[in-house]
Amino acid sequence: MLSPSLRLAIQATAIRTTFMISIDRTLKLSVLVLLLIGLTSCAVPAPTPTYPEITFSHLPTIRLNVAEVDIIENYVPPHRAPNVDHLFPITPMAALRQWVVDRIEAAGQTRRGRVIIEDARVVAVALPVRKGLQGLFYKEQEVRYDAAMEARVEVRSDRGYRDSFATARVVRSKTVPEEMTLAEKDELFFKLTEDLIKDLNSVLEANIREHMGKDLI
Repeated sequence: MLSPSLRLAIQATAIRTTFMISIDRTLKLSVLVLLLIGLTSCAVPAPTPTYPEITFSHLPTIRLNVAEVDIIENYVPPHRAPNVDHLFPITPMAALRQWVVDRIEAAGQTRRGRVIIEDARVVAVALPVRKGLQGLFYKEQEVRYDAAMEARVEVRSDRGYRDSFATARVVRSKTVPEEMTLAEKDELFFKLTEDLIKDLNSVLEANIREHMGKDLI
């Protein structure tokens, strides 16, 4: 028969064992929950940013006295460094095509109009930055993006002779700092395209009205 003191000792040991098992199970459950949360957060991709359409449909069309308007793309994106225009959420080329659709109208019965896209490039230029320990204390401008748009509007006779034309070329540059995120870079690219096509719209419309007045309706 067990003595009272021995019985108490056995009971205390059993209680401690049950308590430790409970703690161990709780810890394991907590770790499992944290792992599941981590896996879930890794599995859910970041939402893809959306950008508004760059359009000029709110403006009146430029009415050419032609039966049709052709878009001719002399600029061909190389899709390789140092060019980066193909990486834009809305490329300068796409913005230029949309500009033609929104702004240029064939309002005549004969002859042909042409919009020739001569340039829609954006080139990345690496800038010098401090390296090593010294560079840890500075956040410098790392890359400059040089962008250009150029287009020409023509009216051609039925025999193919050029009756009138107007051209415009606009350029912009933007520098970006080190450690820029992809989302921030996409936002900058979108704004660069938007600013470029707005510049081109203003300059080219003014030149069309100055040099092609006899072929407008």
